[in-house]
Amino acid sequence: MVTRGPKIVASTANDYGGVMASPLFNVDTSLTTGLHTTIDVGLGASGQEKVIGENLTQQFMWSSAEQKDAVCFPSFVGIKAGSRLAARASGSTTADGTNSIILYGFKH
Repeated sequence: MVTRGPKIVASTANDYGGVMASPLFNVDTSLTTGLHTTIDVGLGASGQEKVIGENLTQQFMWSSAEQKDAVCFPSFVGIKAGSRLAARASGSTTADGTNSIILYGFKH
């Protein structure tokens, strides 16, 4: 995966039946109206990740007061304990680099 903005890399402690990614913005009064953010999730060794969720999250900022809507889609795929997960976020502008990513795991 090519990193496009904020990313998270973590190793799983349990077996999971899937993941869901969610955006979290830090408090930032300079966020751009019309900002569009997407999140991808991969599984596997660094540089050899298998994409298990492309554009899992679509978030749209629609006002300078940080009013936003997001749609988060789950990816149901078996993930064994000790697996490496990587997630990356990309935005429609490089000026808004305060995105953070939350990964949720669905246990069997």
